[in-house]
Amino acid sequence: MLVGATPMGSELAPRVAARNGAAIITNCVILALNDHGHLEVTKMIFEDKVYATFETSVSETQIVTVVPGSFDTTQRGYKTAAELVIERLEDLPSARVRHLRFIQGDPKEMDISDAEIVVAAGRGAGGLEGIQEIERLAEHLRGTIAASRAAVDQGWLPFERQIGQTGKTVSPKLLVSCGVSGAFEFTAGMKDSRLIVAINNDPKAPIFRIANLSLLGDFQMVVPKIVELLEKRMGEEIE
Repeated sequence: MLVGATPMGSELAPRVAARNGAAIITNCVILALNDHGHLEVTKMIFEDKVYATFETSVSETQIVTVVPGSFDTTQRGYKTAAELVIERLEDLPSARVRHLRFIQGDPKEMDISDAEIVVAAGRGAGGLEGIQEIERLAEHLRGTIAASRAAVDQGWLPFERQIGQTGKTVSPKLLVSCGVSGAFEFTAGMKDSRLIVAINNDPKAPIFRIANLSLLGDFQMVVPKIVELLEKRMGEEIE
């Protein structure tokens, strides 16, 4: 049984597992069938520093929660069609938990692994003044700011904001990189982002190889222009 590792799924799956005596593996990022027909699930452990793969048993009920955006659902390895079964449940007992309200979190405080929009700062930010400009862009996009290892090593942003092999893995709907060269250490942690926009003044920057949209130029000139256009658009929507 596959369940999305969303806030609702992460609450539902353990309850179902506990009530039915089923095994559960949470927050998985890779699913695969091995040569024996068993499902292998891979998840991150030790603060997302190590991959661990577990093999499930075909004779027992297994519940697996999958991190949203971990892989492209359009990739099909098998041609067999699935049977769609719709069950209409009636006479259910009244829920013991009620949804009261939804409180929007502050994107600035959001874990970069959970963010749908990420703006990443690299060594090209140049310093805290550049970081502030990138934070403005993140705020206008309603996203959260992240950093490459080089920016974190400079002390411009804390380690928990770092993307890459020695940082966190992200797969947002939109990732904007500002002054990030695109070394493998960084791209390994964000290559599965749905849309990648790269801003860099080096035409040979490796980040351009994986970017969906490349903007060649000094980010200190490009980013303020983008912010200006976003502010203008927001003003038109209000009017």
